[in-house]
Amino acid sequence: MDRLLTAYKEELLTLEQLREHMPALRKQKQAVESELQSLRTAAQAESLCLRVLDTVTEFGRRLQGNADQLDITARRKIIRLLVKEILVGADTIIIRHSIPLANSSPHSADSTPPGLPDRGFSDCVRGVPVG
Repeated sequence: MDRLLTAYKEELLTLEQLREHMPALRKQKQAVESELQSLRTAAQAESLCLRVLDTVTEFGRRLQGNADQLDITARRKIIRLLVKEILVGADTIIIRHSIPLANSSPHSADSTPPGLPDRGFSDCVRGVPVG
């Protein structure tokens, strides 16, 4: 677009030619900006997934050493902290759980991709077929 404007200023293009080329370039610019935003969103989502994986791995390491020594009450308490809800369907069971993210601040909107909750938790859903 800048080159077209420069060409127009230097009288290498007519105003009509400039007007003819600008809409296509604006449309192309918008498509590139949209793709860039999609890539940024995907990168943020991937970063969040990596944080969840690190948190789950660390939690598993800490729990693994003590799991055999936990009584049923302590095991239930851990499950209640993680499981948000259980939905039972005709042929599936859906378990929704929330995993607190390590090093998360409740007001870090910059690190949360659009559409995901901004509260330092990763909300996950797991569907298990029944049968």
